[in-house]
Amino acid sequence: MKSGKVILNLSLLLLFFVGPLIAAWWLFANTKVWTGSTVNTGQLIQPTLNFAQLKLNNTNGTLLDVKPMRGHWVMLYLLPKANCDKECLDNLYKMRQVRTALGKNRERVQRLVVTFAEQSPPQLASLLSKEYVGTVQGVIAKNAGLQFFAHTPLPPIALQQGSLYLVDPLGNIMMAYQADFAPKNLLKDLGRLLSTSQIG
Repeated sequence: MKSGKVILNLSLLLLFFVGPLIAAWWLFANTKVWTGSTVNTGQLIQPTLNFAQLKLNNTNGTLLDVKPMRGHWVMLYLLPKANCDKECLDNLYKMRQVRTALGKNRERVQRLVVTFAEQSPPQLASLLSKEYVGTVQGVIAKNAGLQFFAHTPLPPIALQQGSLYLVDPLGNIMMAYQADFAPKNLLKDLGRLLSTSQIG
């Protein structure tokens, strides 16, 4: 009898915390049902990718500690180029501005740039530490990175030029944007997700 109550209590507790996130996902996946049109601008990734399976290192080759990102929404920018060109600089700026524009919710969102070990821009670490404080850089082998992100709905050219992804607080990579994403659209999507889900 006691074990039944424990299971029931645990189930209710899990539903309390995970329920809002499931609701947010459903609203995004079925916006046409309740609004008559699609409102999200990013492309939903179905099934989602598991962020924990993306084994990232620091620039010095040691394992990147991703614990501070757990329980947060993450803007993940995949930078597959050997240099941080104008588009790269624009995207770092857009990510920073979108986070700032979230106001009181900005602490719920983190920024991550993923580069390939074989062609990681040498100036990027210095740039992040000086102009984009709080943005973390993670490094992965090129083949492993391309294989992982190949399961997203973006065309192959996006994986060559760069792309942006949203990671939910449970570690699911659930939405994708091309490198030339409009910051106002990303802000709208994030705003809706944050207001719908109280997790992260």
